[in-house]
Amino acid sequence: MPTINIKRDLLFKILGRTYSDIDFQDLCFKFGLELDEVVTEKQIISKEQHLSHNRQELEEVIYKIDIPANRYDLLCLEGLTLGLLIFLNQYIHLICNLLIIFNKLYYSLYYHIRYKFILLF
Repeated sequence: MPTINIKRDLLFKILGRTYSDIDFQDLCFKFGLELDEVVTEKQIISKEQHLSHNRQELEEVIYKIDIPANRYDLLCLEGLTLGLLIFLNQYIHLICNLLIIFNKLYYSLYYHIRYKFILLF
C-alpha cells in the first residue's frame, strides 16, 4: 500500500475541523484508510539525513497515511480531503454555500450591468 505524507494543519484547515490523533485515526479507519504514523517534519529530516544533532527545522506535524492500491484518487491532499468531505456529508454543504455566493454575485452583477445600461440610454 502506498503511504502519503500530509501536513496535519493544512489537512484540518481544508476539512474545516480539527481532530485529535485518535479521532482522526478512527475517521481514517471508517473511511478505509490507515493512519500509519504521526511524526514531525524535524523527525523525518533527521531520519533521512541520519542526523542526531539538534537543528532548527519546523515542528510541523505530519500524518503518514496508508492508501489502498486501488484508490489512486486519494494519493494527493486534494483527493484525500474531497473523499473525506464527501464521506462526512460536508461536501454538499460546501457546494451549497458556493452556489449561494455565486447566486448573490450573479444578481449583483446583473443589476449593476442593467443599471449602467439604463443610464446609457
